[in-house]
Amino acid sequence: MMVEVFFALTLALCSLCGVQAVRPTLTCQQLADMMEVSLDVERGISFSQDDRGGDLGLVTGNSSNTSRWQVSWYNGHDGTYRMGAEKKYDLVPAGLGCRSEASQLDLEPSDVCCTAACTHIVLSGSDTAQSARMTSYTLTHQKHEGRPVYASDTNGEHLYSIGSAWLISPTPGQNSGGVFVWGTATLPQKVTNTWQAYYDGRWNALHGITVVCTDQGRSAFTCEACPPGHRCVNGDELAEICPAGTRS
Repeated sequence: MMVEVFFALTLALCSLCGVQAVRPTLTCQQLADMMEVSLDVERGISFSQDDRGGDLGLVTGNSSNTSRWQVSWYNGHDGTYRMGAEKKYDLVPAGLGCRSEASQLDLEPSDVCCTAACTHIVLSGSDTAQSARMTSYTLTHQKHEGRPVYASDTNGEHLYSIGSAWLISPTPGQNSGGVFVWGTATLPQKVTNTWQAYYDGRWNALHGITVVCTDQGRSAFTCEACPPGHRCVNGDELAEICPAGTRS
C-alpha cells in the first residue's frame, strides 16, 4: 500500500494574489522512511545513468538494514538500489512530483533529495463550458491515491487523480465532477488525452483544454496591484486567475 507522506508546505502568499509559494521539499531521510515493499518508485537523485532500470518500478524487497532495496522495473529490468547506503539515494516514491535532478555527490540524511517540480498549474481552454474550473490551482499537502492534490485559487474545487483519470470536483476522492480526463500520468500536466466537460446533459470532449505548470520559465505569472485609474473588478480580465483588485 502506498505510504502517504505529505510535503510540509510553507506557502509564502503575496499580500495581493496568493499564488506564490515556496517549493515543497523532502529530505533524503524522509524519502528513505517511505520505502516499503509493493511501493511504486521512480529514479532518484543518485540514480546511475548507466543503470538499465526504467522510469517506473515496484519495490520487491530490502536488505536487513533497509538501506538497500530490490526493485523490479516495469521495463523488465531488476536491480538493487541504495537508500542511504554509501550516502546515495537512488529512488523516490512515484507520484510525488519531484523535479528531475541528478547528483553523484555524497548525501546526508538531512540533505534535500526531492524538490517539487511544479507548485502551480493553470487549466485553460474553455470560455463557456465549465469556465469556472478554468483557473489556477495550487499544490496542497494532500495526496489521493498516491498522487498530488491541487486546490483552486478562485473557488472550492480540487484537481486530483482517481482510478484511471484526473478529475475536478469540490472534494478530493469524490468520483463525480464537471471536468475530467482519462490518464494515469503522475502529474496532470503530463496527461496527453483529451479533457472532457459535462454540459448540455452529457459529457463532451474539449480539445482546446491545456494544463500548464506556471512555475517554469516564461509561463510563470504573478499578481500585481491594479494600476491607478483602472478598476480590476474580476481580477485578470482575460483568464480570471487573479483575485479582484489585482492583475496578472
